[in-house]
Amino acid sequence: MKKRLWSAFFAVIVMMNISPMFVSADAGIDIRLAQVEAELGSDEIISVPVNADANAGYITGTIDFKWDNSALTLVSVDFTEIAPNCNSAAITDTGIYRVAFGKNLAEQDFTGTGKMFALNFKAKDTAKAGTYDINVVHYDIINYDLLRPSVTFNTGSVKLSNEVKSVSLAADNVSADLTAGSEVRVPVSAAKNSGYVAGLLDITWNKEALALKAVEYNADNAPERGAAPIANTGSYKVSFGNSTATSDFKGKGEFFTLVFTVTDTAAAGTYPIGLASPTIVNNALEKVYVTLKDGSVELKNTATATTTSTTTSATTTTKKPTTTTTTSTATTTKKPTTTTTTSTATTTKKSTTTTTTSATTTTKKPTTTTTSVTTTSVTTTVPTVTYTLGDVNNDGQINSVDASSVLLYYALISTNKEGGYDDKQKAAADVNHDGMINSVDASRILSYYAYASTTMEDVMSLEEFLKKK
Repeated sequence: MKKRLWSAFFAVIVMMNISPMFVSADAGIDIRLAQVEAELGSDEIISVPVNADANAGYITGTIDFKWDNSALTLVSVDFTEIAPNCNSAAITDTGIYRVAFGKNLAEQDFTGTGKMFALNFKAKDTAKAGTYDINVVHYDIINYDLLRPSVTFNTGSVKLSNEVKSVSLAADNVSADLTAGSEVRVPVSAAKNSGYVAGLLDITWNKEALALKAVEYNADNAPERGAAPIANTGSYKVSFGNSTATSDFKGKGEFFTLVFTVTDTAAAGTYPIGLASPTIVNNALEKVYVTLKDGSVELKNTATATTTSTTTSATTTTKKPTTTTTTSTATTTKKPTTTTTTSTATTTKKSTTTTTTSATTTTKKPTTTTTSVTTTSVTTTVPTVTYTLGDVNNDGQINSVDASSVLLYYALISTNKEGGYDDKQKAAADVNHDGMINSVDASRILSYYAYASTTMEDVMSLEEFLKKK
């Protein structure tokens, strides 16, 4: 049994090392091409995201991508706000294409991270099962100071097979009223799901227009898995699934719904809801390939039309009684047209005088009240963190699930991402108390699990076990 556990452990290590998650933290710009899987013979679009895991800043750039055009055809490129299209050429089926992005006359660098753009392919009818690499053969990226920052890349790929282990996630395109505080709901659903046990996914949005209020998880398809508190930073990591589940989640349809509110600084327009940087594994600790499709929120100023209609109706009603009243008191030799004009002028003067007086009185009172509120004191209480060393998911057991969770956390923080752990989980994961959470902690958790699973004597605690190591 111990041999099987260690085999599983090293399989996870190998998976993490061959994946593109580990990149140089010192590089100016770290660009990561996704590795995706698609069904052989399908006519569906195969989207390969190109992400910036780190971005010291650039103003414009070009990247030449090369692939096997006997198997894949590039059909389009989807650009984003952090890498807008900069006069890229028309696409031809030559197996090489230059993506031009940024803005030549921008007044400051683009520094955003996440999805820069996506290369959209289709598999040819003559394609055979296999893995087809997508390589960067040349690039030229310049920042605002006319310097070339250091840039790192990995090799992306498209794997075509008849047995696809993949999850396809897409955010909806929705419309909403441009009213501050109004709620906007954006479902994220799976059209395909070969099975998974746990996953992480980055959500991005325009924080000047939308504020993320909540994420409502579908307990059947994607239950919440220790997600972090929400802050309106324009980016949030959704954590879903169940690391201790004995079988994969295979449901399709809605995974979760992103609940936004419209900010008071929002303007009418369409705002993208981005999906990026997925990490999904199945119950056998195999990496599941993921295809993503962004959504959007269109904010419409529908309140303007309603207000205009109401005002017109009120004006029409006012004119009729004014004309009738004035006609009875005015000289009968004058025409109704002259009488109506005199009455309207008189009514306008009274309303203006009354409104001005009221506004002056109302303005003075809030000024005095606001000044007296600034003396409030706040007391902060630091909560006590209790945990069981090694039991990262707090299920009362210390096993391979905890070890794989630590490995996943280490992989994420090694690329400057949020690992998704709270203070309690961090304390439980750092089993050797060296202030770091890495593969050493995962190895010791797995070693203890092997010991506890095979011993016939009284089982020591993890603390006692590590002291004797």
